Amino acid sequence: MSRRYVILAAGGGFIPAQTRDPGLELLRQNLQWAEQLDASDGQMTPRDGPTRADLNQRILIVRMHPPREETVDAMLASTLESYRDAARWAGARNAIGILVGHGDAATESATAWVDLAPRGHLRATLEMLLQIRARRAEDLTSQQTAVVGIGVALRRARIARVDLLTCNTGYGPYGQRLLDELHAVWQGVRVRGLRGYLTSGWNRGSLGAWVEAPTHGGACPAPSPPDPANVYYDRIPDDSEWTSSGDR
Repeated sequence: MSRRYVILAAGGGFIPAQTRDPGLELLRQNLQWAEQLDASDGQMTPRDGPTRADLNQRILIVRMHPPREETVDAMLASTLESYRDAARWAGARNAIGILVGHGDAATESATAWVDLAPRGHLRATLEMLLQIRARRAEDLTSQQTAVVGIGVALRRARIARVDLLTCNTGYGPYGQRLLDELHAVWQGVRVRGLRGYLTSGWNRGSLGAWVEAPTHGGACPAPSPPDPANVYYDRIPDDSEWTSSGDR
């Protein structure tokens, strides 16, 4: 088990103060859940990022912030810097949880995907990962190059594991393939995906609860009220909820 777990979450700059967009509201709730989990070990990560004094914490949060210029190149550069920060604060043989958007592998076609940056700025699809493996480095798109660059940052920091904190990325054969292809593109970094549908929000008066419904494979709503066994208020979902790259 890792000694430290870093959650990479979308910072408040991606989330307008007033929004009716359910996708942006999910980012807000995800950040609230991450903060709730962070507080479970008695010490909160500062909002402007961890410090050396926080290295004794079990959970740290690294917030991904939008760049000043909202261009594709600036967004990808900012994304890569956030992953380097998360890897540096996690440290060797520890784990990172990616909590910046959506994902899905509960499909009958080969369209499994996961967001590696908020608002779909870096969506890694199964097709993209297969193209990365088939092309020379000089022939990659800027987004494909960014995905490869994330892997470089993870390997340099000797990260033991990456958890995709999204819906369904560990569900079924396409989920398994998505995890295996990320593992290959990131050259040996272990990747896990949850098997079920996820949502964050309120449950029994707790803010930012994270609900996992492993019996609801597919893009369907989680049961309401949720099964208490599958609600995670202050801990990462149990190992039994995950599929890992290399599982067969």
